Amino acid sequence: MKRRTLLVLAVWSILCHQAVSAQASKSGDIIPGLPEKATPLNVVLITLDDLNYDSCGYNGCPIPDITPNIDRLANSGMRFDHAYVVTSMCGPSRAVMLTGRYPHCNGIMGNAQQPPDGWQPPTVPTPNLMRLLRDRGYLTAGILKWKQSFKATDFDITWDEGPYGIHHEDRDPEAFYRRTTECIARARQESKPFFIYVNPVDPHEPWPGTALEAEMLEKWNPTNPPPAPTRRFTQEEVFIPPFLPDLPAIRNHLAPYYTSVHRGDQCVGRILDALRDTGQLEHSLLIFCSDNGMAVPGGKLSMFDPGGRTPLIICWPDQVKPGTRDVGHVVSTVDFVPTILDAVGVPIPAGMNGHSLVPLLKGRDESEWPTTAYLEQNYFNSSQPDQFYPIRSIVSRNYIYIWNAYVRLTKEPRPYFDSGHEVVKMMWNSKDARAIQRASDHTYRPLEQLFRIDVDPGCWENLASQPGSEPVLRQMRAALMEKLSSTDDPHLQLFRSSLPQSDIENR
Repeated sequence: MKRRTLLVLAVWSILCHQAVSAQASKSGDIIPGLPEKATPLNVVLITLDDLNYDSCGYNGCPIPDITPNIDRLANSGMRFDHAYVVTSMCGPSRAVMLTGRYPHCNGIMGNAQQPPDGWQPPTVPTPNLMRLLRDRGYLTAGILKWKQSFKATDFDITWDEGPYGIHHEDRDPEAFYRRTTECIARARQESKPFFIYVNPVDPHEPWPGTALEAEMLEKWNPTNPPPAPTRRFTQEEVFIPPFLPDLPAIRNHLAPYYTSVHRGDQCVGRILDALRDTGQLEHSLLIFCSDNGMAVPGGKLSMFDPGGRTPLIICWPDQVKPGTRDVGHVVSTVDFVPTILDAVGVPIPAGMNGHSLVPLLKGRDESEWPTTAYLEQNYFNSSQPDQFYPIRSIVSRNYIYIWNAYVRLTKEPRPYFDSGHEVVKMMWNSKDARAIQRASDHTYRPLEQLFRIDVDPGCWENLASQPGSEPVLRQMRAALMEKLSSTDDPHLQLFRSSLPQSDIENR
């Protein structure tokens, strides 16, 4: 009898243990008292499209409650003051985030037909992030903004946006909640950790209430427009970023941009709600950034500091102290793939151009961290000669150096690609001497530009030919030369031939 009782108790104990383990598997929790087995780390990469660095409240935007959800996110993890995309253009910028390679190394150098004819892949090729994670048992999902640079087969689940992001779901906070929840449910059903790349289209144009939006809706989606904004901003409320002159016409132009920023923030909030409601927020490495600056000249499609600088927040429960701020390191979106692989325990393949941010996230002393980040630009759209405006740049905490390679490729002065933009016309027609000079500087660019961004964040005063700037100029040229050389950049020889002989001799 005693032996039978012990047997029954043993069976009951095993059944209870299995039931608890099953529940743990569903919830993703580690069960106290069981042998330690780390819960697989989920990864969520959130971007907003064309969001300027200083359009977020936590980064100093003075418009009250412009980005309350992003601000709360910044207080939940680590924010980086000096973070940069590699190129200020949607498709190539996102390709860098998911390959860990510079555009001239991954072949995605514009927004349409890529790579260009004659492109030589790097000596050491590397898979994209989705394939690396899938090989380690992850479910991978792409919610919008993947089609320009990747294939549906790179993901297990995908949703695509409409033309110009004009479909209702492209900018609907509830759609992002629903789709994120669906991805998590699929991962749970398959007993897999997940990687979700999720990308609300706001504040990409067309902005709410504009003539461009009406035109795009009539052409592409006349029956189911994006949800009406819950808050609209007036030109009196807007914040003029430092790279633009404060003109009434520009204020009027930017008011719907900030309306779009606020709706994008609501989308971010619902993504976070989906993670929280499913119990996965505490089991996820979360990265938030923009793909480039706002879509006006001097921001997006430029190599000026406002075009490349991005808000960057990384949350990692139990690893990153909430509310921390990195003010000393210059980091880049090319670092995302090595960081994610390092965090989830996947070996980083040889050939990556970036570095893992994990030591910075954990507060380790990283005195050897690079002091500069590299930026590049190639094609504005498809890989055709009229779209080719190659630029190379190096940025530090205090300076940005820009080498406008396209100036050396043509005999006649060549106006910049977006010099016909309506904002440039506003500056030309303003009767404001400073604004007119800005329009002129934007239209025809010199070969070299050097800006001291800690005191001139709008990049107004080119120091490249000013007395006293030679030591910094030489230092930044050397940093760019090293980057071009170490990554087999096709413009290396052109850059070398444009340098003063003294710079070449010093190397």
